[in-house]
Amino acid sequence: MASLGVAAYAFTRIPVEDCFADYCKHYGMAVSDLEVYYAAHFNGEWKRLGVTGYDLIRSLYLTSAQPTFASWRAVFKLKLVGEVATDVAQVEAELKTQSVNALTVFLNNAAHSITFACDQNGLYKYDVNVGQVERLATDLNAVGQLGNGFIVTQR
Repeated sequence: MASLGVAAYAFTRIPVEDCFADYCKHYGMAVSDLEVYYAAHFNGEWKRLGVTGYDLIRSLYLTSAQPTFASWRAVFKLKLVGEVATDVAQVEAELKTQSVNALTVFLNNAAHSITFACDQNGLYKYDVNVGQVERLATDLNAVGQLGNGFIVTQR
């Protein structure tokens, strides 16, 4: 959720920490260390439901009354891409258009998500584990084994 929170921040200016807080509120968890409790609950929840983590996040985006998720719905559309690797050319083409602002994708080989965007200089990525923006020399496939993704489009 942190990577999607980074992409969403560009649209809403809602801090990523608020994503974790509203996730916890959605599930009725009053906790002090939001990210730690979120991570444990999130991993258990998608496994319990038998869905992907991206399916769980999409469900929150579509249904949660918490302020972060309600703001997301009002400001941007969220399109789930089942396997970015199989549609990478189409996803890159969409990412490079004026209307699409970001892609968050799960890296199967690294077991976490990163965010991509495109500007006049081409594609770039932001990995919350690294904490910096990096330009891509080639295409999306260069970063690893692409799994599920979200294309985030401003309304």
